[in-house]
Formats: sequence, C-alpha cells, structure tokens
Amino acid sequence: MEQDIRKYALHNALKFEGKANPGSVIGQLFSNNPELKKKAGEVSKKVQEIVTKVNKMSLEEQKKELKKIAPELLEKKKEKKKKELPELKNVKGKFVTRIPPEPSKFMHLGHAASFLINYLYAKKYHGKSVLRFDDTNPEKAKKEYYESIEKDLEWLKINYDSKIIASEHMEEFYSYAVKLIEDNEAYVCFCEQEKMRNFRDKSQISPSLNFPLRNA
Repeated sequence: MEQDIRKYALHNALKFEGKANPGSVIGQLFSNNPELKKKAGEVSKKVQEIVTKVNKMSLEEQKKELKKIAPELLEKKKEKKKKELPELKNVKGKFVTRIPPEPSKFMHLGHAASFLINYLYAKKYHGKSVLRFDDTNPEKAKKEYYESIEKDLEWLKINYDSKIIASEHMEEFYSYAVKLIEDNEAYVCFCEQEKMRNFRDKSQISPSLNFPLRNA
C-alpha cells in the first residue's frame, strides 16, 4: 500500500509544480484499489504522512524517484503536429485562387472558412489570391457590404494580391458573350425551365441554338 501511495503522490506532485494534494492521491489510490476503502482512516493517515515527505523533495528528486518505482506514470510530452492542408492533385504552373464575396450581405463563418482555405492554398503553392467582388446584381450590392467584407478579410489576415470588381467589367463580359454566340460556342436558350433542365441533363442541344442572333 505504501508503495502505491508514494508513486501516486509523486505523480500528483509532478503535475502541480512539486506539491501533491492528499485528496487527489487518495482518490487515485481508491480508484485503483477499491478494497482499501475499508481502511479509509488508516489510508488517509498514511497518505498525509507520505505526501508531506514528497512535497519536501525537489522536482528533480520527485521525477527521479518516480522514474525508478513507476516509470509508466511519467507523462511523455506529446509533440504537436503542425496541421497542413491536404495536397491537391495535378497542381502545375501558376497557382491562383479566388476569394469571391457577393457584396449583398455581411460575411458569415461559412464565407470566412472558404475564403481562408482558398487563401492558404495560394500561400501553400506560392501562388496568388484574388479578391473578386461578384457584384453583377446592382440592386443588391451596397457600399457598406464592400467595406465590411474588406475589414473582415483584414481581421482574418487574408492579404490578397489583387482586387477585381466584376461590375466594372460588364462591357467585356457582354462582348465575349456575343463573340461566343457568333462562333456557335454558346447560345441563348428560350425554353421553359423544365425543358432546359432536360436538355442539359441529357447533354442535348436546345432548339434555341438556331434562333437568329439579331432577334436574341
């Protein structure tokens, strides 16, 4: 019994800067030796006696003795593994990620998580991250949201490399759209939504492909 009390006292002392707590030692002793509860008075007296002696020892002495009588109780410091983003397949050449908030609302945790992932991947692969405001719906975009989003990104320590405001490039989008239609690489579909979905699901061309561009 005394051997058990001593090892638990040493173990407890090392956890609390060299000072064991009698109550904790008794609790550990009873937990591992339930039959000793019948001798609670005797056990308590012996614990007090041994704890007093252990607490007079230096930390080095406590550690040395515990290593000798119960090395299994010595806690090994766990090395903290640095968490890394999983590798992406087929990463080649220039690596660019996009942070695409829509300035029609304030950011929430979901936005923060996805933006951080995009930004950290850009850093991981020594690439660039672009802040792109998807503000192509002028009825919803508001100045307060632009400002709030940029403040939130600053707080998240997301230091993007460049900023694009989509609404400033609408003429470019229109010109590319017209060129794609003229080259038969895209077309405006006038079908009902359900029909459009069916054509898309079956990878079929919509009758709208033959609709004259000048009438679109």
